[in-house]
Amino acid sequence: MDLSLTLGLLKEGLKLWNNKEATKYIDRVIKLEKAYHEEMAKPLDERSDLRINDVLLQLRVLSQSFIQYPGKNRVE
Repeated sequence: MDLSLTLGLLKEGLKLWNNKEATKYIDRVIKLEKAYHEEMAKPLDERSDLRINDVLLQLRVLSQSFIQYPGKNRVE
């Protein structure tokens, strides 16, 4: 699946989440998305696979938490 599609779905889901903390998580997703694109824009010899993997892992944990705990209105 395309990362931009996944991020878009996560952001839209968080917008629908009736919770005052949703904005905090949307901001976090946007920050991670920006970090990913900034790293990918670097030349290959300067790009950090470790940084890219870290960003993707954080997005995955955030997404899985959102899916797993929607009724509890919390994302770890």
